[in-house]
Amino acid sequence: MKPAMLRFVVAAILAAATTPALAQDPCKAKWPLDNEHELLKARSAVKTASGAGQSALPATALDLKLEPAASARMVMPPERAPKAPNSYSGFVRFAGSPRNQTVLVTLSEEAWIDVVQSGRYVKSAAFNSLYECPTMRKSVKFQLAPGPFAVQLSGVTAETIKMTVTPAGE
Repeated sequence: MKPAMLRFVVAAILAAATTPALAQDPCKAKWPLDNEHELLKARSAVKTASGAGQSALPATALDLKLEPAASARMVMPPERAPKAPNSYSGFVRFAGSPRNQTVLVTLSEEAWIDVVQSGRYVKSAAFNSLYECPTMRKSVKFQLAPGPFAVQLSGVTAETIKMTVTPAGE
């Protein structure tokens, strides 16, 4: 191969390797999470204590203050035991909707998510794990019946976590 051609090939390879459009987005999920991603990045997250109630799905992220898992009050015991012994837990209650709805619970950090409605765990409908994304760690879909529900988090390694609870755009 001639030196000029070799330089062209090397330049093309370098350009392809450094072009952002060709790099895989670590925050790309199975379904669109642009809104949730922006809410989690925004400084407008509402500081919320564990056990607080929301009259509607919030238009911002919640910055949830958690309690040590050993003494945390929860709606129901976590469905899965925390992996870390000194972890944190907490929950938020939501008024819910008068009709069936699907919501996305999206978190900034690793945690176990339980959604509780009518005294029962709601089975997740689908999930996204975003291990490499710096602002979103996971997003889980839950199909809810009409009425109030609670989102409880456990196994969190920090005292606070950002979360969004948004309608799933289906």
